[in-house]
Amino acid sequence: MKKPVIHQLKTKGTVLDGMSYVIECSDDSIVVIDGAMYEDGDELYRYLRELCGDKDPVVDAWFITHAHPDHTYGAKAVADKYSDRITVKKMIYRFPDEEFLKNREPDCLVQIPAFENSVKLFGAEHVIPETGDRYCFGDTEFEVLFTCAELPSLEEYSNQCLNDTSLVFRIYAEGQSVLFLGDVQEAANSVMIKRHGKYLKSDVCQVAHHGCFSSTSRFYDYIDPEILLWPVSEKYFGSFVKNTYASRHVAGEMRVKDIYLHGHGTFRLELPIKARIEPFLPKVEALPEIEKKAEMEIPFSEAAPDLDDPLSGSWDCDKWREINGKIIDNRTPCKSYYKAMWRDNELYLNIRVDKSFVSEPDKWSSAWCDTARIYFTDEVVTDRNVTWSDIEDDQKGYSNIKIYAEEKNCGGKKIKNLGAGNACRSSFLVEDGRFYLTACIQMPSVHKKGDMIGLNIEVAGVAGPGEKRSYNAVSVFDNHGGHFVSSPFAIAFAKLS
Repeated sequence: MKKPVIHQLKTKGTVLDGMSYVIECSDDSIVVIDGAMYEDGDELYRYLRELCGDKDPVVDAWFITHAHPDHTYGAKAVADKYSDRITVKKMIYRFPDEEFLKNREPDCLVQIPAFENSVKLFGAEHVIPETGDRYCFGDTEFEVLFTCAELPSLEEYSNQCLNDTSLVFRIYAEGQSVLFLGDVQEAANSVMIKRHGKYLKSDVCQVAHHGCFSSTSRFYDYIDPEILLWPVSEKYFGSFVKNTYASRHVAGEMRVKDIYLHGHGTFRLELPIKARIEPFLPKVEALPEIEKKAEMEIPFSEAAPDLDDPLSGSWDCDKWREINGKIIDNRTPCKSYYKAMWRDNELYLNIRVDKSFVSEPDKWSSAWCDTARIYFTDEVVTDRNVTWSDIEDDQKGYSNIKIYAEEKNCGGKKIKNLGAGNACRSSFLVEDGRFYLTACIQMPSVHKKGDMIGLNIEVAGVAGPGEKRSYNAVSVFDNHGGHFVSSPFAIAFAKLS
């Protein structure tokens, strides 16, 4: 039998570039993974036809990792245009249920049926994978390690998204293991670490979610790869490695010997995949040491500030402290400040962002539109390049307090406990071109005076009247809405015992 080959296809790309792989197995079977976007369908079909000796292609199995169009619509395009000139035997995918989609990605309630209606033209068998399933093509074996069926319910753990529903599987051939992660993020990572632990170890790894909001560095430590397959353009690779902790970790702090970047072109990788004589290993700046500043200790207040009035005089007992922040859409800095004080075990925060990008209640205000989030960690990160998604990465405990903008007052929603638990009350105000957020967080008593805690603020909203955000309120690549993200900052506990 011949040696199997993994083809990492360069795609036309938008921001995240999609993902497209073709595997030639040892028995000449052809397996496709995803296929990228609709505009990549023509090239994918041409490539398959070339591999099949300029004959109508025969695909023995087609894996779809998850339902995002940059992973599904390449297959849709091939079905729409070439279904009479291609044979697809099996389509292997598993998407989340309707309730999950309604809560997390309502656009997919339309996109998934459109995809499925097209791929029916293939006449392929739809195989619904289960964790532990194995598919063999000659000496090339595919093992399923994770499906969306393993995710906890949204009620049990709400900090998950469609990326976490990605199908994860591993290829074994020629004494080498190649792990495909799709776009999995922290929720799926946690499930797999708990289920598999050190069994995740793989020689080659496809970097999750193109390296943007990627899997946690702890997850990559379990995988411990020597070779990376990275489906992203060179331009965005540089940005993600700079701004995403886990990507920086896997590219610059681990024992990786080579990175195959699809922005560099299509690669034909015969197994076992080896590092090149001149590998692509860009220099990655080391993370700075954590710095604890005593002057950040927050004063104690006998009187509680007025939560319903962020501009009230009760906040005058503490001065505004500047936060490093930026508007993500155009990567421009944005002036932002906070005030904070303690009252018993309650932490009061007053956040001011000098841009009023959060909409008024009658301008598309909904759970998919205006959102404020406050992230807390037990550990402090002071690197100004770390983004809000990284502050939860690899921490022992964090709290994501999500605040939806409904009317003037909005209630804090507990997402994950910090220590012994927390509760939040909050409100927001848009005035004079600025956004103000107040929040009262009940902190756990496990902390003592002098302890440091890390915070990060994220606010997402529409750019102005008549504008509508895209389906994902926390997408940093939403080209319509304003989206402010602060760099992490730290405060100290003052009155806790």
